[in-house]
Amino acid sequence: MRRTLPRTLPAVALLFVLAGCGDDPAAPGGTGGTGGGAAPAAGKSRPKCADVFQPGKKIVYPSAEGAQGCADAKGDVRVMTGFECRDGRFLFQIDASTGAKPGYGYRDGTYQAIAGTDVTGDEGYQQAYEACTR
Repeated sequence: MRRTLPRTLPAVALLFVLAGCGDDPAAPGGTGGTGGGAAPAAGKSRPKCADVFQPGKKIVYPSAEGAQGCADAKGDVRVMTGFECRDGRFLFQIDASTGAKPGYGYRDGTYQAIAGTDVTGDEGYQQAYEACTR
């Protein structure tokens, strides 16, 4: 009689390990950037991204446990990512898919809308990014 359990056990264990792996939508470079992300806890009311990221106004991004994110034009919850700056600030990079005008700004700072749609090509954003990363 042949035993197959010892051969299949490592494969099953590997499946459990891989099932726990995934993309953190809130992490920089994760799928939760300006392109979307998994919806946080259901039933929580979220402000519209267009209201959070208003040109010339202070960015007050919801970040309390269980209340992260804002709602795009369709009402879907978006968890914004950006860059943790060396000085402790957080730099947002926002595109039009959020329902807000494309732009950038630091958490609790003033939101800067850009003229076009390419935030990374904007001179002001490039200066903010350089300041963030030095």
